[in-house]
Amino acid sequence: MKNRLIYSLFFLGAIFFICESCKNNVPNDTRDVKNATYKMYDIGGERGYNVTFDVTGKGAEPVAVIINRIRKEINPSDKKDNTYHINVIAETRKIHGYRPQGTSQENGIIYKVNYTEYFKPVKFTLK
Repeated sequence: MKNRLIYSLFFLGAIFFICESCKNNVPNDTRDVKNATYKMYDIGGERGYNVTFDVTGKGAEPVAVIINRIRKEINPSDKKDNTYHINVIAETRKIHGYRPQGTSQENGIIYKVNYTEYFKPVKFTLK
């Protein structure tokens, strides 16, 4: 009986350790994302997404957005107050040699904290 209790506690401890180590690594000092939406566009040989979201709270500012496996860096001009409006180009004939930066990550926001990038998944809704 005593051995069974020791093995059970060891097993529970191992499961707890695995769960804690596999937890999302986004630190608590990232800002919360609200009203995350996107709209598709197709204008004169250029297709892409207009992404809009609000951030609240204090913490790290977003540095990139990922929508439909396309990563787009956020410029300072994309931010107005606490709202971000980002134009993510998926395909274009207007800019010679332009290739969107593809990624294997799902939709979300990238934050940079102490020179380390953290991915925070976000569910964008289609307008």
